[in-house]
Amino acid sequence: MKQRITIPQEIVAKVMLDSDRTCCVCCERGKKVQIHHVDENPANNDINNLSVLCFDCHDLTMVRGGFGRSLTKEQVLVFRENWYGRVKKRRDDCDQIAVSRQLGDMPKDYGNVLVLDIAMKRSDDFSVDLLSQNNIREYIENIPFMIDRAHAYAQPKFDTGITSEMMQGGYDIIDSLVNIIRVLCSFFPSVKNETESIERFIDGYVRSKFIWHHFAQEPHGPGTGGTIVGQLVAGSVISELKSMIVDIVGGICMWDDEFEFVDWRKRVIGR
Repeated sequence: MKQRITIPQEIVAKVMLDSDRTCCVCCERGKKVQIHHVDENPANNDINNLSVLCFDCHDLTMVRGGFGRSLTKEQVLVFRENWYGRVKKRRDDCDQIAVSRQLGDMPKDYGNVLVLDIAMKRSDDFSVDLLSQNNIREYIENIPFMIDRAHAYAQPKFDTGITSEMMQGGYDIIDSLVNIIRVLCSFFPSVKNETESIERFIDGYVRSKFIWHHFAQEPHGPGTGGTIVGQLVAGSVISELKSMIVDIVGGICMWDDEFEFVDWRKRVIGR
């Protein structure tokens, strides 16, 4: 029996972050995942030997019943590197959407809106002041435009009609909404001392919504709802995150009589 050595938590966190807590093979969010030792040596916890797989894809790496595995070590490594690259690019693109750094990106009807020169921060850097109090209103007023931009960025993937691409388009929008939520959370002074817990909360919230809507769409079990389930789930999560943004902004602007919250809300969630 092979000796198993517990993976250090800092390595677990890094692998999960790089893979977006998502299986690198099927790339479907909301599925239960585990860390897989690529060389099948549970004592080899080198980060380059680890990948995140869902339970279904992990089964494909196993040799059972006299049949050869259908997912080899080499294939897992190719899937992993491809997925890491896609996650990084998506985060970079969605960070740009979330901060709208160039004046040319701003809608014309906003007039002389102050350019938000923001460097989006993650993890331990998240406690850095992202926006001064004077810029809060400008950022909030631009959120509907940022969301429209996120949808426009994802639209070409929806237009392909390919299930995996359409699902990825939904994930792109979700990432943009999550980044907007991160920026909004930075407006609350208490966040400066609660960086790690806020990050965990946002991550856990999104994961729980994926899990819940998968249950709702497939009451008879995983795989019973057809190929459209992933798109329906992503759409539901998008709606939940937009509502969360509205709730946060409602708290920030509660006492601002000049802010047209009702009109702004309609632009965000369409009602």
